Amino acid sequence: MSALLRAAGYWLLALIIAGGYGIMLMAFVQSSFRERQLEQLAGADQTTLVCGLAAITTVLFTWQLISMVSFSGLLQRILFSLATHLILFAALGGVFVIVFNILTKSDPIKTTWWQWLVHGFYWDSVNGFYAFAIFVIGELKLEIIGLFFATSIAIAILAPWKLTPSTNFGRI
Repeated sequence: MSALLRAAGYWLLALIIAGGYGIMLMAFVQSSFRERQLEQLAGADQTTLVCGLAAITTVLFTWQLISMVSFSGLLQRILFSLATHLILFAALGGVFVIVFNILTKSDPIKTTWWQWLVHGFYWDSVNGFYAFAIFVIGELKLEIIGLFFATSIAIAILAPWKLTPSTNFGRI
């Protein structure tokens, strides 16, 4: 029972970190839109929502994946967390843009699903994916970079540690 409570406590801590990170990243993206006077664009709310969802999901995936280096030193954990965090954020952000386009851009004018898929969805998805990557990752502001580093360091420090290598991977 103690191990179950400890695991639940770790996941509760991960959810708190993920929620805080998602809210802060959404606030930074929204302030970036306001600085550039772009908050009236149609995609501003979508980009803000996608950033928040990608941030929350990224933290939870990184929290789970850090167990692969749970017996390593702090510097290795921080570097692994940062690399995993950046790659997952870009990938999941693009996937969420594509899913958001599928859910919101169904066009009843197209006659068949194949025409919609080839002509409508593909170009919208490519456009949305690159717009997300260029806007969020291409123009990294100091506060967003700091937030990436702070979250990666928090995950590396607060995620569960093991003092010896797992028997699943053998002794290193």
